[in-house]
Amino acid sequence: MKINSFEGRLIMEREQLIGGNGEDFVNKETEIITSEEEFSNPSSHIRVDTEYKGSKSKREPKGSDDLLYKVVRALGNYKVSTKIYLIPFMFVIAIAAIISYTVISMEKRRSDDIVEINISGRQRMLNQRMAKELLVSTMGYDGDYENIISIMEGTIDGLLKTGKAPDGKGGYITVPIADDPQVIEKLKEQRSSLKELKKSIDVLLETPQDDVMYADYMENLLAKIAAFHKVADDTVSEYIRHSNSHIASMVNFEITIGVVVALLGIFLGWLICNGISIPVKKILDTLQAVTHGDLSVRVNHTAKDELGKISHALDQAIDNMQNTMDEVSKVSAMVDNSPLCTILADRELRIMYLNPSAKREIGHLKEYLPFGPDDAHEKDVYCLFGEVPAISREEMTDPEKLPFNGETKIGDDYYSVSAAAVYGRNGEFIGPMVTWYKITGKKRMEIERAEQMAKERKQAKELQEKVDTICKVVSEAAQGNLTNVVEIEETGTIGQMASVLNKLLSDLRGDMASIAESANKLADASNGLNVISEDLLGGADSSSQEAQRVSSAAEQVSANMTTVVTAAEEMSASIREIANNASDAARITKEAVEMAHQTNGVVTNLGESTTEIGKVIKVINSIAEQTNLLALNATIEAARAGEAGKGFAVVANEVKELARETAVATEDIAKKVEAIQNDSSSAVEAIQGIGEVIDRINDIANAIASSVEEQTATTNEITRNVSEAAKGARDIAAGIGKISQDVVSTKGRAEDVKGSAEELSQMSSKLKELIGKFVY
Repeated sequence: MKINSFEGRLIMEREQLIGGNGEDFVNKETEIITSEEEFSNPSSHIRVDTEYKGSKSKREPKGSDDLLYKVVRALGNYKVSTKIYLIPFMFVIAIAAIISYTVISMEKRRSDDIVEINISGRQRMLNQRMAKELLVSTMGYDGDYENIISIMEGTIDGLLKTGKAPDGKGGYITVPIADDPQVIEKLKEQRSSLKELKKSIDVLLETPQDDVMYADYMENLLAKIAAFHKVADDTVSEYIRHSNSHIASMVNFEITIGVVVALLGIFLGWLICNGISIPVKKILDTLQAVTHGDLSVRVNHTAKDELGKISHALDQAIDNMQNTMDEVSKVSAMVDNSPLCTILADRELRIMYLNPSAKREIGHLKEYLPFGPDDAHEKDVYCLFGEVPAISREEMTDPEKLPFNGETKIGDDYYSVSAAAVYGRNGEFIGPMVTWYKITGKKRMEIERAEQMAKERKQAKELQEKVDTICKVVSEAAQGNLTNVVEIEETGTIGQMASVLNKLLSDLRGDMASIAESANKLADASNGLNVISEDLLGGADSSSQEAQRVSSAAEQVSANMTTVVTAAEEMSASIREIANNASDAARITKEAVEMAHQTNGVVTNLGESTTEIGKVIKVINSIAEQTNLLALNATIEAARAGEAGKGFAVVANEVKELARETAVATEDIAKKVEAIQNDSSSAVEAIQGIGEVIDRINDIANAIASSVEEQTATTNEITRNVSEAAKGARDIAAGIGKISQDVVSTKGRAEDVKGSAEELSQMSSKLKELIGKFVY
């Protein structure tokens, strides 16, 4: 019979303990020996780690509110479904953990106990083998009893101290060190019994078989063997008792753990249930408070699970409701206190709401309306206004046609009526909201404004015609035509402007005529000056020839004194002619100076006239700016008048455009007047230059007259001193030479006078050309 399982061997050992006699040991030797191979295989029953590792739960001090709060907060972060599933799941996990721990612990304990029992039971088998080997040795054969005794001693030491027992093949197996005091005591008894057995063996083997004491020694040895076997059986029994005690302790420990886990599960379930029920109760209380109109309550549950989200959403909804109610209260107060009459009707145009202003106005108009303010509810709002322009009843009930604005008349008053579509929460059309207010005063103002605008349009038209007349005259004046006259009979600003413009044109025509006359006189004077200069040049040439002849006569004085008188008389005649020419030249230059001064005065007057024109142009510009400002104001009033003022706005724009064109025309006239002023200044400067040239000519003529007077004195001296002609011939020749030089000088100055006369003629031509641009 061969037993292959640990359970079988455990049963076998228990049977041996029950029937513990020598025969049983011998009869069961084969069974024990056949199972020895299993003891030599340590992998089948050896556990290296023999320590018990129990779980120790870490708990906070009892009564820790912070820990409970943290646990509740931590559970609040999970979904409600997770927390609901967590309770059975944790129980299943706890039960599985307990069962697993129990199975693993019991299996380990059983494995360790089996090893201990088997190793301890092996001592009985080894005891039997040792007896057999000893018997073989006593018969004279080689017995291996000493090796068996060594294995038995090593097994005892391994169970007590080292944790290693011989495996019978020269190696060692790991065994649990005994920790139970009773088991340790039995192992120590085994060791003492084994020592006594060894002593008995030594005594028996030292005694010859034929000795009288040999039989006693043999009997003593067998007794020692039986005693050791008894101690080995007791040791196995203690190991079995110790194993059962361990199993009972483990069962009690597992029961305790199960109770603790159950209590923890109940506590956790209580926490989870409270984590669900308390927020649900708070949510329910909040909803009940809200249904009773209290919007100040809040759930204030900050967990991150579904209840926390529901609480947060509910708080937000209450906040939104509170804000909505605040807005509704504001809108309601605004509508109730609004001076604008407001009515809300349903889709059939039945009145659902009237604000106080509408009720008061209906009370004022009740004699013209089919109902009063007290019975207006459910009445037709369309009948309130009669035939409202621009909309029909069907259009008023159609939100597609709303909003609209119109006017109606109730009694003697005019009203502005507006209607807008009102939609519900889901976008459905509830009905129109009708508002109206009195516009009687505005209507009258519009009529008065229309009459005023018609009057202003008429005035603007008349003003436009007058401005066109002025612009036409000014435009033609700018082109050189000064013959037109502004024919406007008005005492206002336009009339004053026309009078000033007519006076300006009249003065300008007179100034132009004076300038033209002065220019003609200047041209005649320049021509006369040119003729005089040519005559002066001819006289100078003649004087030069006479001087040459006098010089020749002087050279012949010494040859013929008779001809001296004749030559002197001829010279006197020539000198008188020169004196006459010089006198004429002085007179002409004096006239030229006077004419130059007159021309200068005329040109100066022209400059002053152009200055006056500039002033008038400034007045015209000021009038144009005022007209532009008036047109701008008219445009603003037309814009205020709205659609009725569009025509007046067009007229105002045309007046503003004419004012702008007037400003441009006056600016052009100003530029041309400025050019005339510049030309007048140039003419004044040129005439002043002519005056200076004429003054120089006058000086030259005076010098010539002085020279002629000197020549006259000289001639008289020659006539008076004919007798001294020979003596003074050289003086005469010298005097004639001086006269010749003076004549040459006079000729040069006459040429200068001629050049100045030609320049003066060119200036007069230019002045005529400028004057010719104007018609006066």
